[in-house]
Amino acid sequence: MSAGAAVAGGLPAAGDLPAAAAEARQRNAPLLVMFSSDECPYCDVVKKEYLIPLVEDPAERERVLVRVVNLGHQTPLVDFGGHPSTHTEFARSQGVDFVPTLRFFDATGRTLVPDMVGLTLEDFYSWYLTAAIDEAQAKLAKLTD
Repeated sequence: MSAGAAVAGGLPAAGDLPAAAAEARQRNAPLLVMFSSDECPYCDVVKKEYLIPLVEDPAERERVLVRVVNLGHQTPLVDFGGHPSTHTEFARSQGVDFVPTLRFFDATGRTLVPDMVGLTLEDFYSWYLTAAIDEAQAKLAKLTD
């Protein structure tokens, strides 16, 4: 977790996306941004059951860098272009209005794989998450070849 990052339900909140993207680039890992809301019980499940265990596992946390954007929050954020924004404005600029949404970015802010939207088929969510991380890593590898 980068120094000074606020914590959103046990996960680092997005603050400086260019800095997070640079950290992800150093790891050769995608940047996973979870779009969440305080009123979303499914968001809590995704955080507690899938993302917190992911970032707490030393091997897994090297595969992906996780940040949280809270819709409805005016928390300051620097977007991928280096412009000041807020969590709400950034989510709006990304066209995200349904939570939970997991989006995987490269270091320039481009989306790598299709979003994971909602929490359907909880029995398979871990598999879908792992598959999305694998696919995002494969796309990053192609970009650096």
